[in-house]
Amino acid sequence: MILQLHYTNQPGVAAAAFIRGSNAVGWLQEIGRWQIPVSQLECFPIAISAADPSPAGLFVIFSPNTKLPELRDPYRKIGKRLYIPVHAELFPAITDAELESLLVWHRQVFHPSSGFAGFEEKDRIDPGSFISVAAGNGLDWSFANPGNPARPLIHEIRVVQVSADETIGAIMEELDTKKLEDIPKTEKDPGAMEKFFDKVKMGVFRFLLSLVGLVYKLAPKSENGGQGLHRAARWLQQSIGNLDKKRQDELMRLLRLFEKDKDEALKYAPPLNSKYLNRGSGDVSAGLSRRDPFFNLGTLGGGQGVQFWNMDSHYHTLQQKYRQMAEENSNTDPRKAAYIYAHLLGDFHSAASVLRKGKFYREAAALYRDHLDNKTEAASCLEEGGHLNEALQLFRELKKYEKSGDISSLLGQRDAAMDYYEKAVDEQLSIQSYHSAALLLHGKKQETGRAKKVLMEGWQERQHPETCLKAWFDLSIREQGNDAATELVYTFNQLDNQKRTPELLEVLSYVNHSYLSDQSGSPATAIAYRLVGREVAEGKLSMLRELKRFVEDPLIGKDIGRFLADQPAKTGKASQPIELDPGVRWQTASWSVGQFLVCGVKDKRVMIARVNWFGHVEYYSWPDPVEGRPTTRLITNPASDWAIVSVNKTALSERTMNRNKHFTKNYEVWSPPWIDTDRPQVWMHPDGSVTQLAEEKGRLVKKMFGDDGILQRTVICRPAGDPIPSLHPMGPFITGHNRTIFACAEKGLVRIGEHGDADYFPIDSRIRTCASSDGLSSTRMVISTNTGCLYISLDETSNPLEGVEYFNRDLIPSVIAFIKAYTFVMVQDQAVHVFEVVDGRPVPRKEIRATAAVAACLPTNDNRRFAIVQVDGTVLFADTDW
Repeated sequence: MILQLHYTNQPGVAAAAFIRGSNAVGWLQEIGRWQIPVSQLECFPIAISAADPSPAGLFVIFSPNTKLPELRDPYRKIGKRLYIPVHAELFPAITDAELESLLVWHRQVFHPSSGFAGFEEKDRIDPGSFISVAAGNGLDWSFANPGNPARPLIHEIRVVQVSADETIGAIMEELDTKKLEDIPKTEKDPGAMEKFFDKVKMGVFRFLLSLVGLVYKLAPKSENGGQGLHRAARWLQQSIGNLDKKRQDELMRLLRLFEKDKDEALKYAPPLNSKYLNRGSGDVSAGLSRRDPFFNLGTLGGGQGVQFWNMDSHYHTLQQKYRQMAEENSNTDPRKAAYIYAHLLGDFHSAASVLRKGKFYREAAALYRDHLDNKTEAASCLEEGGHLNEALQLFRELKKYEKSGDISSLLGQRDAAMDYYEKAVDEQLSIQSYHSAALLLHGKKQETGRAKKVLMEGWQERQHPETCLKAWFDLSIREQGNDAATELVYTFNQLDNQKRTPELLEVLSYVNHSYLSDQSGSPATAIAYRLVGREVAEGKLSMLRELKRFVEDPLIGKDIGRFLADQPAKTGKASQPIELDPGVRWQTASWSVGQFLVCGVKDKRVMIARVNWFGHVEYYSWPDPVEGRPTTRLITNPASDWAIVSVNKTALSERTMNRNKHFTKNYEVWSPPWIDTDRPQVWMHPDGSVTQLAEEKGRLVKKMFGDDGILQRTVICRPAGDPIPSLHPMGPFITGHNRTIFACAEKGLVRIGEHGDADYFPIDSRIRTCASSDGLSSTRMVISTNTGCLYISLDETSNPLEGVEYFNRDLIPSVIAFIKAYTFVMVQDQAVHVFEVVDGRPVPRKEIRATAAVAACLPTNDNRRFAIVQVDGTVLFADTDW
């Protein structure tokens, strides 16, 4: 048998430490940092290997009950004399007797790289032996001069920053901007003189046309005079049209150049889209004006005169070429890609993302701050780039107190950092996030006593109670030493008066396996027997299975199973409702494997409840208040392990819902910065990637993002037939199947293929709301219109509306949801109407009355039931057996 070290996420209590390095000066510096008397330390040097006796470091064992500081390489004690890293465990597991037979030295260490090392008492060295005092030379120093005072300490070193415009403007030389006249011409292309006269004629014609219009309004109406003015107006419009044709020829010339030399064409490319376009008028001409093709923060804000060009016939082609060129340069030349995104396409999110990826942090931060109104991302960019003072200023404005404290610490401003950490603690307590507050108190402020008190409050208030109580034990044992574990277990006698047996057993099991060596005979096991016995006496036989966690008997599971099988069957009864915090206005819900999320608002703060189907609830919230009347939306896919929260254009930081006994996997919830609309048209794929539909210059664009929020691809949607109208203003109504996306317009259905081929299928009535069978089988949709309701199979090739008839003209549902692949519900007021699809047609099956307004309906882990989530926080369960 070969013993190995395996990582464990349940660290033990530190009893020793390893100081790396072969220099005794480094050893003394680390020991001095601990502020522990050397009389409480046992020190042994550890060799690099059996073949190399040079010291790899110093191993230090602490006396029992020593109050330990934060240790860089802590070790814990196994058995009576073996030490291993605190985040490691022995594999395979061995008994204490087997372990004792393997240990032959007074002290033994299992080091991850050096292997086993053993020491006798005689190998122990005194740290004082590292210091030698030289003999005096007999000189008299009583007349010594104190000399020059010490120079003041350096508190900060700053580099004079080059402005963002100067830094990124260097691309101007690389691109070598030229005038339009230098574009290679064909024989039909106009010369410079002809362009000059065209420019003059365009201005004169426009002036005369406006003058004719003014005269027509003011002059007395006469039959002949009116005809003359009309003829003049038609002639002027025809002349302007001829000049517009020359503009179109210029655009064709530019497109030809893109085919030959994209870099050369980029120097003359006109902007297609920006929120700053057309703020003022520029010179009018039939030729493309010269533009400097470099990313420049100073010119993004508008204020300059620009020409208006009718590019409808070439807009799609130019946009496609711009985006293709931007994507090609994203990794090789991020500044050029940012120029295309920001100056030509008006896509500031992609420009900021590519600059950040290319480590142009200050430029990316300026885009986030000044043009996207996202100071959080701006501050993060500055922090990543090492611009700490600028980042600190933004974090202070945003009231991100923990971040402000971290940066103040890095800048050596300890007092300011402690003030910020205290504000962060108050903020977390205001939203009852006791565990987060305790982590700040212990980890950042070094106030373990306050941290323990806050954790106990979290247990009492039932806010992540198991997490809080486990952390309380970790801090208590770290503070008092491993020998105190047995004594601390008796704390459960005081906690048990609330009769929260499942939570207590979970924490007892954690303490038993982490800190108590004789697990079967430990006081934790005795308390577990008492708790389980009480539950069984009350008829809760399922609690018997918890004993397997405390008794090392391979047969106990089978014994419990036989006992439960012999019990008489009991008549089943309806599931008890789950009660969420009634102080929250719950608005929406979504389901995933083994759990569901409910999102709402409390005191203008976004709250999320994470709930499993057995009723265990965990609450998460964000401290930042949301302005106005917050409306939340959850964007999820049951197969994915993260969710998007959309709420009134507010960016919410990422929150991690950790895996534990009640939930089988970690879950991430956040609001990405590229979600910048009130009702984003977004669909999440099973792999966690995201497709977003957006309208740019009257055209529909499909953007594909990875699960990290990075834009991977942009596709311009091309309608095969009728033009695609704007998406539904009350959306978002969007779903997908494979790589095909379906969305609702105001009076019709839009289908978009993987490569942008799009079809529009009109409906003769305005759409109110809709729902699809995401996660169950994403091939069906129910649409409610002003005329009635439609059930549609989402076909990827033919017309999905062909032959579809209205099946209900009376319901005006506020909620529609699929609860099985072929079963859906429609909620009107407090009535939940259940429909089953039979032979392609919805058939009403039953009606269920809720006790309050309904926020959502969800499938459950039981195919015979579904959940009704009410706005008051009550979750009802109803069956679907007919």
